[in-house]
Amino acid sequence: MINNGTVQAVGKSGSGLAYSWKLSNQDANKLQYFRAYAKTTNAIVYSSILSSTPNTPYQILSAEDTMSNVFKGGALSSVLYTNIKNVPDNAVISLFFDSFEVPIIGKQLATPPNFDPKIGWIYNYAYPEQLPPGSYTLSLKINQTQIVYKTKVVLLEGKWRKTGEMPSTNPLANSLASGFVYNDFVYGYRMVTEQGPPLFTTFTAYNYKTNQSTVLKGFNAIELPVGAVTIQQGNLIHYIGGQYRTSSGDNCVNSHYIFNTATNQWSKGPDFPGHVRRNAANMLYNNKIYYGLGYDIPDYVHYTHGTTAYNDLWAYDLSTQTWQQLADFPQQGGRYMNAIFSINSKLYVVAGTTASGSSFVPTKETWCYDANADSWNKKTDFPGVAQINFTNFQLNNYGYVGLGESSTYDSYVGRIFSSYFYKYDPIYDKWQRVCNLPYAGPVLTMGVTNQSGLMIASYDSPDRVMGIYTFTP
Repeated sequence: MINNGTVQAVGKSGSGLAYSWKLSNQDANKLQYFRAYAKTTNAIVYSSILSSTPNTPYQILSAEDTMSNVFKGGALSSVLYTNIKNVPDNAVISLFFDSFEVPIIGKQLATPPNFDPKIGWIYNYAYPEQLPPGSYTLSLKINQTQIVYKTKVVLLEGKWRKTGEMPSTNPLANSLASGFVYNDFVYGYRMVTEQGPPLFTTFTAYNYKTNQSTVLKGFNAIELPVGAVTIQQGNLIHYIGGQYRTSSGDNCVNSHYIFNTATNQWSKGPDFPGHVRRNAANMLYNNKIYYGLGYDIPDYVHYTHGTTAYNDLWAYDLSTQTWQQLADFPQQGGRYMNAIFSINSKLYVVAGTTASGSSFVPTKETWCYDANADSWNKKTDFPGVAQINFTNFQLNNYGYVGLGESSTYDSYVGRIFSSYFYKYDPIYDKWQRVCNLPYAGPVLTMGVTNQSGLMIASYDSPDRVMGIYTFTP
């Protein structure tokens, strides 16, 4: 007999005799196909193709189709739900990703009204960290009965780890503006008097590993910079542009300050010669700072203009300390609240919104500026659901973009946040989903430290505790 392509002997045939063969230990959820044949001296006679129905009603009702390697202070685990309600106490239960056995670390029998009546035993299993990213067949084996999940399970690339929390008592916990990450420290301004004049700010260095803070001298004690570009050049941090909050109102600037992390001192650099703006696209390449796009905020005092997005790009030569205008971004509407990252000579501008008349329209487009050619090229669109306010960084010649939110408010739930993260491969011009972040919400600051992406969540809950997360590929 041929069973799913395998020849199995069932006995010797004699004239007028019939033989039967009992199937056992078969996959419980797979339809089986059979074909018998008889071999004589001169010929082989085949039967028609037969099929068998599954030999058990057991099913895995649901499991995680995509799994993220996330550590949130407890065990890495996932859950699968079955319709199995009667399991012998002495049953041997195993769970597999393909042929790799995964430990079951907990189980419970679902009981109404807390669970749907169709649900039986629920099993918790450990994340298979030993396996590489990819697609796997998930199966549950109870004694000799094997149940296969209907969908391949995908293990996503990368690992997110929650390494600590920043309490609300930390000086950076409220109104952190234009923060940046350097080694084990997060630097940033914060507002001391949050309402009305006089407005005072502090510049603070926070060690996210030791949870210690040090108040340093800022370049200005009465202005709060928001959306300034921070670019690292060795132990120097260039602070360019941004929106400044003062006791007399808010306005964008084109100022250029330089912070020395070795001496904790500030110095003045040549101001940006273009339009004032905040959240500009930027990168450091070949001893030059590339700076452009971004937007200016509405003039709420004189009402001379609304939000203005720019499409110009400039380079600041660190050797000659001069600015030079380069090729404009090819779309007049520029970009607003987009993601950025740079890889070698190329600056990537991802998603966000673009100006269209008096409004801003969401876009998924990815654009690449090549500093060597002084030209822009369109790349593969960003696949995520979020539209603005992303977390982004570059690691090992890949760009990473994730989190973010919708560009409009939902009338019922308000801001719609995403926890998805994606990796961009510049060689193949391809986006790939990676491990989810165990958080969806506003972000306090982000950066790269010790070959890991670092993200500190902003508070969006009553306890105002902000998680500190690191990503490793």
